[in-house]
Amino acid sequence: MRVLAVTAVLVAMMPIAAQAASDPFDCTRAAAYSAKRDGVSYLVLRDGKVICEDYTNGGKADSANLLASGTKSFSGIIAAAAAQDGFLSLDEPVSATIVEWQNDPRRRSITIRQLLGLVSGIASGKDARTPSYTEAIEAIPVVAPGESFQYGAVPFQIFGELVKRKLAARGEPADPLAYLTRRVLAPIGIAPVQWRRAPDGNPMMAAGAALTARQWATFGEFVRLGGVWDGQQLVDPRTLAELFHGSSVNPAYGISWWLAASVAPADRPRQLRAAIDLSAHADELPKGIVLAAGAGRQRLYIVPDERIVIVRQAARATIGPQRRQRAVRAQNQPDAVDSRWSDTQFLKQALNLAN
Repeated sequence: MRVLAVTAVLVAMMPIAAQAASDPFDCTRAAAYSAKRDGVSYLVLRDGKVICEDYTNGGKADSANLLASGTKSFSGIIAAAAAQDGFLSLDEPVSATIVEWQNDPRRRSITIRQLLGLVSGIASGKDARTPSYTEAIEAIPVVAPGESFQYGAVPFQIFGELVKRKLAARGEPADPLAYLTRRVLAPIGIAPVQWRRAPDGNPMMAAGAALTARQWATFGEFVRLGGVWDGQQLVDPRTLAELFHGSSVNPAYGISWWLAASVAPADRPRQLRAAIDLSAHADELPKGIVLAAGAGRQRLYIVPDERIVIVRQAARATIGPQRRQRAVRAQNQPDAVDSRWSDTQFLKQALNLAN
């Protein structure tokens, strides 16, 4: 399954039209849709092989782009790796590790499943600032666990502190990113990675990762294969499968992953209505689609029935001064960028489905 690195280098030298000539898969429509909406990269794998690859608006194959909240989905994979290693269960109480919670009836019973499923009752915070781990574990639930879906950074920072403590108890380096790198990222060939750390030195679990399109696609392929790489099961398959089951509060969000699940309009959480339209159109798409999603329409889609992984990245989360230059260009040429985005329309074009 290490075909990605070699194939991607070759494909990067070919225009999309040339790729389409050797494969019946039409790459042009979705690539154009993404590019018009500030896209910098578009990449499709089928059976682990690159069949589409396009870079626009200054994007490059070797440029790492911030995934924004697309980072959150790594926490679920950390949980599955830790379950494989025998020191974490999704249904254990967070307070078993964050012992400060044990005497608090509002937090004592919250499980890791509820925490990463964003149904712990802990609010996301009043602003977009990512809190430190120390600040995060002081958060107080605003509703009882399991009653409300509340999207935000705080639960993932709490999870970062939980993993730190579990690793320290095992005598391992107390760093969630170091653990993720050793257990998953390095074995699948995408280490080192760029990942922002807070002033206290801890990795930002909610929005810190930056990957190239190829790296993110490789990670998606690993997930599509059920956590198997080079014949090795790197994470616990049962825990991995649990990541893709929605909650009763929000069937369109699993454990750190969005799901293309049909949700009645009245039942869609506000965050879902505002960000991702797949729940309104799930019946129009292949079953079982899951995605990691971040601000600026950073997207990693996994389409199991089609054996496809799709990455779409946008300029709004690009690292470095090019981000500012692109924003200025878009402001000076408003007709060059169409900010309207639909995950459904993009996927229909990417999967060559009739509109």
